[in-house]
Amino acid sequence: MSSTLADRLDAALAELKTSAAESLRIVADPDSVLQIFIARGDASIYMDADPKRDLAWYLGEFELVAAARPGLHVTYVRDGVPGVQALEGEAPPAAPPEPLPSPEAESKAAA
Repeated sequence: MSSTLADRLDAALAELKTSAAESLRIVADPDSVLQIFIARGDASIYMDADPKRDLAWYLGEFELVAAARPGLHVTYVRDGVPGVQALEGEAPPAAPPEPLPSPEAESKAAA
């Protein structure tokens, strides 16, 4: 039985969270985003509410940004060391950008 890209993404995110990885960010090309959207439905991906930020969120928890090249990968930091896990295509060198706060964290800070 073959798994979908969305299944592999969910498994990778779960493994990274279990291993105490932080600053998880999904970087994906439009075709990969479409595959995930079709597999998980319209509630799985939504645009950030701040028009100044050109990014989306996956499952309301993981930042999703556009990839400069084909593929999908997850950037993270574990024990202070940046890393990249490629799920489709070739991953770039491990150098995740500074994390942005999640919508939940921002709403808590504003309260």
